[in-house]
Amino acid sequence: MLKHILNFSCAFSNSTVNLKYKINTSTNIQRAELIYKNTRIPLASAGIFGRYTFLNPDIPSIFKDTIRIIFFTLDNNLKSGESTLIFLNKDPNSKYQCILSSSNS
Repeated sequence: MLKHILNFSCAFSNSTVNLKYKINTSTNIQRAELIYKNTRIPLASAGIFGRYTFLNPDIPSIFKDTIRIIFFTLDNNLKSGESTLIFLNKDPNSKYQCILSSSNS
């Protein structure tokens, strides 16, 4: 069983993001949650073969105008973890989105 916490900072939002996950490789029971600005956002297993992958099924209403998607993945060896948050860019003249990513590979 693997239990781990990733911490990474975002200058864009001026806050720390914590990602907690727990994977039981014997039963394949998986849980993950992201903590952003003191709000817990549960992540759901995406069921992608060959990886442990989590996505957000829903964004809490207080972040609907801030966060577009949350994505977290680990390989089957429980290594090469990567987490990504994509923030909405409200500037209509910009063709880019703000992406916050971390990796422990």
